[in-house]
Amino acid sequence: MSARAVARAARRGAGWVLAAGALALVLAVTWWGLIFGLMIEAGVLTVREAGWCMGDTSGLCRALATLCTADHPLGLKTYSPELFWASLCLLAAGAFGRLLALFFTPTLASLPTLRFRSWR
Repeated sequence: MSARAVARAARRGAGWVLAAGALALVLAVTWWGLIFGLMIEAGVLTVREAGWCMGDTSGLCRALATLCTADHPLGLKTYSPELFWASLCLLAAGAFGRLLALFFTPTLASLPTLRFRSWR
């Protein structure tokens, strides 16, 4: 396999990791919105206070999330921030992979140079 093919495969793989991270982030924000959206509408929390609970695993945020008794689609009763953190890890890994693929992509400068014979 040539160096260009390896670089192309690395970029493609990093792109898939970025896409998976973006999808996981959308799912995490949607899940958070389904649970904490009702609390924001009811005036229990402000958007800023509820925003902290998107990634916070403290007892207060977990306690507030379990207080939600409304019926949600898919039977969601509580929010867990692990999906949010996993999505950030996937996005960081994909961005790092793209950066590595960018730095290690073969260029004309990295190809062997041609040496011309002297005409003297």
